[in-house]
Amino acid sequence: MKNKKLVWLASYPKSGNTWLRIFLSNYFNNENSPIDINNLDKSPIFGSRVVFDEYSPLFSSDLRPDEIDIIRYDVFRQIANELKELQFFKIHDSYHKIKNCKYIFPSENTYGAVYIIRNPLDVAVSYAYHSNISMQKSCEFLCNHKASFAKSNIKMDRQLYQILNSWSDHVVSWTEKTDFPVLLVKYEDLKNKPEYNFHHSTN
Repeated sequence: MKNKKLVWLASYPKSGNTWLRIFLSNYFNNENSPIDINNLDKSPIFGSRVVFDEYSPLFSSDLRPDEIDIIRYDVFRQIANELKELQFFKIHDSYHKIKNCKYIFPSENTYGAVYIIRNPLDVAVSYAYHSNISMQKSCEFLCNHKASFAKSNIKMDRQLYQILNSWSDHVVSWTEKTDFPVLLVKYEDLKNKPEYNFHHSTN
């Protein structure tokens, strides 16, 4: 039997993923003092270059994005097999197939996922502000079926290349195409009644 220890905290960017990670980190830490937002060790990032380089036989800086995808699949199989308890990973990638017709991570090692969904009109505003771009540019990004992150030809980003697709493509990929359980959580519900909806979702 596969070691199903991976839990994905998935969302389109600017949909409340970091907020949920803070919730979870403080929940599991169970201390009087809040967790430092820069030390969310309970939920590392799937697209982290550091995580990849720690487990990969090759450095990500020497590989093309498609080569990274193929190796990353095995990297997370190895991570899952070493885990003794469930591990949450933040992920912004859409749930899609890579070059060798496998999905981006090993679903056979996946316990499940939490998908955070937010009104795309609010996502567009938040993304425009975060990226320092116009609302028109932000809306064009959300509607782009080939949208992606961290694909600079000028510098090496701290995160690996991530395929997002459009906002609607992203939602469909995570809510209709997976072969493991996905818990759908609305950002607006967490915002309006955070304590009630957080505990309601985890029970």
